[in-house]
Amino acid sequence: PTLPKGSHFCLESISSGESFFTKQTLVVERDVLLAMGGFDPSFTSRVHTEFFLRLNPVCSLWGLPDITYHLSAYEGTRVSSSWHRRQQNFERLLSKHRALFMSHSRRAFADFVFNHAVMLNRNGQQLAAAKAWAQAFWIHPVQAIARLGSPYKQKLLQGLSSPNSLPGFLSNLR
Repeated sequence: PTLPKGSHFCLESISSGESFFTKQTLVVERDVLLAMGGFDPSFTSRVHTEFFLRLNPVCSLWGLPDITYHLSAYEGTRVSSSWHRRQQNFERLLSKHRALFMSHSRRAFADFVFNHAVMLNRNGQQLAAAKAWAQAFWIHPVQAIARLGSPYKQKLLQGLSSPNSLPGFLSNLR
């Protein structure tokens, strides 16, 4: 997405089809980078999120529609596979930027935490994902429940949108 200077990166609303996925692609003036202190070395994961939360208030972000980077999945041990490290950095991020998270809607904050739960679940860390979902529920119960049910609602709406698929869809409900 393109966000004006003064925005707060992943806490802003963006259009459907856009993403805050910003892996390893950045062009920024050196003076801006140095003035904001560069990357925070205390983070060993969530590095980009933390950086962009500090960068967007001091400069605009322009999202490019062209893919300029292809991520290759590494088969070995990754930072993202360490639940402890990932959770520690997530908590550090929330603590460092607490005032920023609290200044935005509870819905945006809950979505951010819920997305963390989804990532944990995708990496096979169900207990940690359940804890993160509970945290999202505590922040904004209605949004957390709505997000939890989204895949099921989507299937239901797809089934109801096509008259030809309705009988098969109904037979699967038994």
